[in-house]
Order: sequence, then C-alpha cells, then structure tokens
Amino acid sequence: AGADVGAWVASSVEKMTGQHDREEGPDRTVLAGTSSNNAAVASAWIPALSLGLPGDTVTAIVLGVFLMKGITPGPLLFENDLPLVWTLFGTFILANVVLLPVFGYLTARLAARIVRVPFPLLLSVIAGLCVVGAYAINNNAFDVWVMAGMGVIAFLLRRGGFPLAQVVLGMVLGPILEQNFMVSAIKSRWDLMSFFERPMALGLMGLTLVLLVVGLRLTRRLRSGAGAPDRREAAREGEE
Repeated sequence: AGADVGAWVASSVEKMTGQHDREEGPDRTVLAGTSSNNAAVASAWIPALSLGLPGDTVTAIVLGVFLMKGITPGPLLFENDLPLVWTLFGTFILANVVLLPVFGYLTARLAARIVRVPFPLLLSVIAGLCVVGAYAINNNAFDVWVMAGMGVIAFLLRRGGFPLAQVVLGMVLGPILEQNFMVSAIKSRWDLMSFFERPMALGLMGLTLVLLVVGLRLTRRLRSGAGAPDRREAAREGEE
C-alpha cells in the first residue's frame, strides 16, 4: 500500500497548499498523486534490499524468491551478492529507458482520452467492477451489501467534510499498527519505556511529532487564509 499511501498524501498536500485553477492547465493534484505513486514504486526497493523489509507486494514476492534461492536480503546482500545487486540496478535502468519512450509515449494519448469519457458511463463501469470484485473475494452476496453500506458511509462523510483518504488509511493501517504494537508490548513484557530506548524508535517518533505539528500549523494557516477574503469583503460592505 506504499504507492497508494504516497499518492493520497501527495494529492492531499497539493490540494491544501497549491493555488491553481483547473482552467489554466492540468489538475496538479492528479500530477502530484501520479508522481508520488511512481516514486514510491521505485523507492520500495530501498528498504527491501538494504533492510529486508518489503515496501510493497512486488518487493515482498521478490524477497520470498530470494529466500527460496538461499539469498538473504539485508546489509549482507551488498557484501555477499554484489553482482546480483548491480544486475538489479541495471535492469531497473534498462526498463525505464525502454518503457518511457516506447510504451509511455504510445499509451499517453490513449490514457488522455480516458479523461474525456462521460462521468456517468465511467461511474457505471467502476461500480460494476466493484460489485464483481466484492462478490469474487468470498463468493458471498453479503460482501456486496457491506460494500454498498460502506459507500453510503463514505458519501455521508464526504457531505460532512471529512477526507476519505485519511479514513481509508486509518482502516487499512490501523489493524497493522495495533498488531505490531501488541507483539512489541508482549515481547517487552509491557514495558512501554522500551519504545523510547532505541535511537531508531526515537527518531521515528520525533519525525512523526514534527510532521504532526507542521500539519496542524499548515491547516490553521490555510483556514485563516481562506477566511481572510471573507472578512475583508464584510469590512468593505460595512464601510459602504
């Protein structure tokens, strides 16, 4: 889910901070999300090769193949199997060189035409695929009703001004966070101070706090900036 998370976060940040009129050019939120999606796919290999931690489903499959072949991913990979690492890097470069001018240029015009598809037709196709996918998971019609109910909840959240991307991220990443927290707490015999003893844990917590503070300040600044024109217009009307 790394690419999806990066795309949602980048689109949300661009939507909050960017000042761009859609009539002047392409929507920058789409550009930000697509760029982050592509960057996350490539950067997922960094923790996969250096730490043995998969960044997405593709790297998870590759790491599984490595283990089946007796190759241990991690720091020792660069010492024991350096030719393999250089082969991977060369393959990445070659794939980008071939895909960008050939498939990228040929499919760019076709992809641009998808935007011109009427929204009711596009929505009908997407809804049909969602119904088929929800039923195909367990071959159970109840899953389709669950999907419909979640759609109604998402509609109400959107009408209430709640961002759907953050809600989806919380539903996807929340159970993973709880599971790993319980595993760590049990291993440390519920000594919560053990979370603050490792430098890496402290660094991640500090970075999380910094991002939280910056996000709150940015949200506050955007709200004050959005209300400033209304206050100026009200003051002008009062003077007149």
